[in-house]
Amino acid sequence: MNLPKIFKVACHTDNVGQGSTFVAVLGATSNGTLYINKALDRGATTVVVEHDVQLDQELLNRCLKEDISITRVDNARLALAQLSAKAYDNPADKLKIIGITGTKGKTTSVYLLHHVLKQAGKKVAMLTGVENKIGDESFSAQLTTPHPDYIHMFFAQCVGEGVEYVVMEASAQGFSLHRLETIFFAAMVFTNFSLEHSEFYADIEDYFEAKCQIFEHCRENAPRIVNADDTWVKKIMSAYKNLITTGISTNAAITGRLCRADMAGLKMDITYGSHVLTLESNTVVGSYNAENILGVFACALKLGIDPEVIKDALESFRVVPGRLERFELDNEVVVVVDYAHNPSSFQALFSMLHSNTKDLSVVFGCGGGRDTSKRPIMGELAARYCNKVYLTTDNPRNEDPESIVQDILLGIPNEKQGSVVIEHDRAKAIARAVQNARPGGIVAILGKGPDEYQLVGSTKTFFSDKQQVRKLC
Repeated sequence: MNLPKIFKVACHTDNVGQGSTFVAVLGATSNGTLYINKALDRGATTVVVEHDVQLDQELLNRCLKEDISITRVDNARLALAQLSAKAYDNPADKLKIIGITGTKGKTTSVYLLHHVLKQAGKKVAMLTGVENKIGDESFSAQLTTPHPDYIHMFFAQCVGEGVEYVVMEASAQGFSLHRLETIFFAAMVFTNFSLEHSEFYADIEDYFEAKCQIFEHCRENAPRIVNADDTWVKKIMSAYKNLITTGISTNAAITGRLCRADMAGLKMDITYGSHVLTLESNTVVGSYNAENILGVFACALKLGIDPEVIKDALESFRVVPGRLERFELDNEVVVVVDYAHNPSSFQALFSMLHSNTKDLSVVFGCGGGRDTSKRPIMGELAARYCNKVYLTTDNPRNEDPESIVQDILLGIPNEKQGSVVIEHDRAKAIARAVQNARPGGIVAILGKGPDEYQLVGSTKTFFSDKQQVRKLC
């Protein structure tokens, strides 16, 4: 199947067709009002703008001549969500939508829960920043939480295909920018919380408050799963009642005891009520993924899925694209490609990898136009755990790549500077790291994961970490 490219309500002219409603949203880098004429050229019959927007007389005359309706609203983003839902007859109400939020683990948890529900015989779809799926059909994804015009079009397709469950990532910005307005979750999982997106939020408390909006988007009696091991999530536990807690190091309603968690996989005893279930995976590795598994197990259990079905599904799960993907090279070096791009992800990943090798190297950069405060922290963590640090380019956007590298270097102690190699060409940096690694070593290539592009200025070109690694195999 193909998803419709033309939406009934749209905020981008590429999705406008005959009879569409065009909502002019003021974005971070573009102003939707500048594209109204283009939307009319493509067939829009209604234009939505905010009350304070001044439209020039020529445009007003055109709208009058062509019988174009102009609707004024207080908030264009909110209107985009409300109008999109209404245009498709509120498809979210006809689905059981499960929201996964948290700083880390959203994508992995969505993939895991999607697999569990599918193995349980449910018709299921998913929305992630990696890919979107309806049944076995996969579609490309651009954002962690898409714009609401896409979301409701997608939901309408799900209803038409007989989908029962949709598992989706629910980002903080998805709430702050009204992308999740009109959506109420049949269940939710809060994985963890840590520093991220300081380029968007005033402070960490503001970011945390945005994450917590998910509790206001739950249906009555929806299972709400929270990770009791997380310091910030404990604040949630004091603010909200009737939560289902999971934990490895904390007493919780559903607990996990790690028997093994390394590069070879993990083994964990899960206790729920008076029952104990032993789960073993050779593909989902690392103690932090044990937390993701617990959250998914708890959610599936509360949705009525048989525990043995959940266990079998989790044990048969293969891999999330760009999340700890392993490549074993001829020179006895293991390369790991992962999306880790913030301090908490670096800490979790490095501590696990470091315990599995005496020669750990990392290739990474930081995205331009994003949170600058995390750059030196990531540099310090890389230098602390890794024998060799290769600093390179990762979507510099409109920032000078060298300036980004210098920000990272601020966190690396003087005595560790000798272990740093600066190579702005990402392909060359990957090749150098692999060629210089010793047998038994691990090379971690971080930051892009499944993304297959490099964004320099406003130019987007193809680039895949995994493709570069395969060239070296």
